[in-house]
Amino acid sequence: MEELFIGEHEVRFEAEDLLILRIRGVILPGQMKKLAELHDARLLQCGHLFVLCDVGRADPPSYASRQELKTRPKKLPPHWIAYVGMPKEFVTFLDLIVRAVSVLSSSKIVHRYFQDEPTAKSWLAEMKKKANFSE
Repeated sequence: MEELFIGEHEVRFEAEDLLILRIRGVILPGQMKKLAELHDARLLQCGHLFVLCDVGRADPPSYASRQELKTRPKKLPPHWIAYVGMPKEFVTFLDLIVRAVSVLSSSKIVHRYFQDEPTAKSWLAEMKKKANFSE
């Protein structure tokens, strides 16, 4: 298992194709770029990626941080994201960000919202099985 921190944000690969992100507070400029680089490197290496992103203690990213997503590769493999703890008032905002990233990167991005980590991990395991990726 690989684990590191970018500021207060925890990045952990529990498996080659399972990334756990725990976002704490605001994602500062430079941090968004680094998070995206780690995500995209593993995504390109594996050809797919399953992500659990705990945002229960996160603040919305700044405009400058969101702009850093524009530098991502233009064609990314499919990936699935389970968001845990997303406040209802931010769901529409995040849906717009995910759609924009999907369009900018020509990627299939499937995302869902969950109240707890076990349910999110269960959904990711189901998606992995449906996508026919081995355990």
